[in-house]
Amino acid sequence: LQADAIPAAVPYLRPDPSSLAYWRSRLPAAGIAIGIAWSGGGGDIPLSAFAPLARLPGVTLVSLQKGDARREIADCGFPVLDLGDEIDETAGAFVDTAGLVSVLPLVVASQSPIVHLAGALDRTVWAVLPPTPHWCFGLDGDSTPWYPSTVLFRRDARHTWGHTLAHVAQQISGLRDLTQSYRG
Repeated sequence: LQADAIPAAVPYLRPDPSSLAYWRSRLPAAGIAIGIAWSGGGGDIPLSAFAPLARLPGVTLVSLQKGDARREIADCGFPVLDLGDEIDETAGAFVDTAGLVSVLPLVVASQSPIVHLAGALDRTVWAVLPPTPHWCFGLDGDSTPWYPSTVLFRRDARHTWGHTLAHVAQQISGLRDLTQSYRG
């Protein structure tokens, strides 16, 4: 399959429009909320490796994580807004998550279903990939034709997840329009 033959008509998923106001109301009124997911899909990252993002001024990390990995929040050493008990409990798998992802200016996630969901919603997602990623991300480059709104950050075998996420944090700190997109 040639990359230019991959249909890139996104979004091909859309959140329930009636849920967006609710999810906006659950986010902090000041600063920038960044969604994170660290487990699932074969590219698990220790939550503690997200510490460089948590240290960014004005940033609130919002967990998009479900399942047992949420237990890491208690011991990670930095604040994470955990809405896990509210997400997808009544409406079905990924229904609430789609609404929450849609109101966040940025999602930073391991190679997980959250990356695929955010990509299908055409939301800005930065995927932090293991040295051997899922086939749809290829083996090199910082983009994928499957999800045009996705930026790929690759951990090479010489570096730790912390090193890779420090690079992600550096890139976030360089963004100037993130606050505008969040308020829009």
